[in-house]
Amino acid sequence: MTNYILKRILALIPIMFIVGVFVFFIIHLIPGNPAAMMLGPEATPEEIDAFSRSMGLDRPIPIQFVEWISNVVRGDFGMSLFFQGQPVTRVVYEHFKVTLTLTVLGVILAIILGIITGVIAAINHNNLLDRIIMVITSAGVSIPNFWLGLMLVLFFSIRLSILPPAGFKPLSAGLG
Repeated sequence: MTNYILKRILALIPIMFIVGVFVFFIIHLIPGNPAAMMLGPEATPEEIDAFSRSMGLDRPIPIQFVEWISNVVRGDFGMSLFFQGQPVTRVVYEHFKVTLTLTVLGVILAIILGIITGVIAAINHNNLLDRIIMVITSAGVSIPNFWLGLMLVLFFSIRLSILPPAGFKPLSAGLG
């Protein structure tokens, strides 16, 4: 078992490198200047050029790639284009608590629903209720998560108006 885990960890190194190469070059294929996006539409061409130089965007692509990989290995993921130039690490950290809370609640809910439906299906083996549960669970597994999530938001937020369509309120704030 230790050998298996070790092999998997070692296999992760080239996979992460290939993914890193892919991400880096896909980002560089996107039209537009990242410096112009970060500075906004009111920035002058001189400001954009100065910012591009300070970010190293004027250097050759291979040098940018080596610097990018070395920064990623050190845990420096750069500045966010979408959160007003905040460090990506800070943005991820700020949203991690909410993500972890939602993940844990989702897993707990899935375990509870899975046990309940499994017991009901086992008690009613090979009858109509068992078949209905099998169809619903098969559909639930087959539907892409992003589509199911969107449909659930539309149903509970727009159709029933019992949940907000966006935002997060911690459980410590209460349900009301």
